[in-house]
Amino acid sequence: MNSPADRLLFTIPSLRGGGAERVFAIVAGGLSEIGFDVHLALAQREGPWLERLPKSVVVHDLKAPRVRQAAWPLWRLVRKLQPAAVFSTITHMNKMVGLLRSGFPTNTRVLLRESTSRYLERRFVSHRLGPLHRAAYRAADKVICLSEGMREAAHREYGISWSRLVRIYNPLDNTSPVDQFPEAPSLGNPGILSIGRMDDSKGFDRILAAFPACLKRYPGATLTLLGDGPHREALKRQAAALGIADRVSMPGFERRVSRQLKACDLFVLASRFEGLPNVLLEAVDAECPVAVVEHPGGTREVMELLGQADRITTDLSEWRPAWFERPAAAVRQTALEHFGLSTIVQQYAALVHETADSPRIAA
Repeated sequence: MNSPADRLLFTIPSLRGGGAERVFAIVAGGLSEIGFDVHLALAQREGPWLERLPKSVVVHDLKAPRVRQAAWPLWRLVRKLQPAAVFSTITHMNKMVGLLRSGFPTNTRVLLRESTSRYLERRFVSHRLGPLHRAAYRAADKVICLSEGMREAAHREYGISWSRLVRIYNPLDNTSPVDQFPEAPSLGNPGILSIGRMDDSKGFDRILAAFPACLKRYPGATLTLLGDGPHREALKRQAAALGIADRVSMPGFERRVSRQLKACDLFVLASRFEGLPNVLLEAVDAECPVAVVEHPGGTREVMELLGQADRITTDLSEWRPAWFERPAAAVRQTALEHFGLSTIVQQYAALVHETADSPRIAA
């Protein structure tokens, strides 16, 4: 299919490591594999997720050092391709695309994917939701939210009608058989793992602060923080100050984390906010025990859907023995039913057809 009706343009700053980048790479690839003519526009053509794209996805390098400098080349590309839909994600890219929307072809629809709950929580950045931000989102034909909670918050904060807010979960991109695990972990020396960008949002500092209590209960425990970011050195200093540096490992960023998830005894998600955490889905797919610190976003919705809400806590220092119990196989099967890649790709395809048949939103 190469007609404009089947042509889609995805746009994102880059494909450097991150949840939104991963989602766009695999969804774009999935839509291409079911027959859409998929293009991807990057402000900077870089990042490990480029390798995940099938050759059928056409990549356009906008060669823009900053997102705002990508406005003119993106506008020209949209005018040239005349796509049926432009998909955008990452808040500053969404803002630019929404503001450009009035200059797009009449038959081109704009679909913005909100990738984080941060901008929907007044306690964090309410002062940054200025009139241009709201106007950009209101110009979209549809705003994709990652959970029902995000959908409610977008309705409240942006004033967007319910009919233009759609919930599509992040996809779980792994349907391969999972290795067999022992019935119970070795609680004498449990291996605890957390994964993410080393910044304030992921709450690694909260895990470190609670880890001495874990060592009192399980003296042989180890903690691995997998990732990189601006707080890496501060986290090392915190571990040293707590006297636990010899039990904490920070090996850096890895794109494929399934091996570590399958090997650990507990995965901990201590984020301060999330949209819908991909790494949590990967942990569930690996049949890894999980513990979650309560936070805004779609995480509770996922845990409740999977029947795992008892693993959510406001006090990580409890280190409950039940957290280390591996979940039943039915938990993973439920995850595949709701978050499987083919299911999510079909939802994106249905959204394209739905918006194509609807009147264009007046920008």
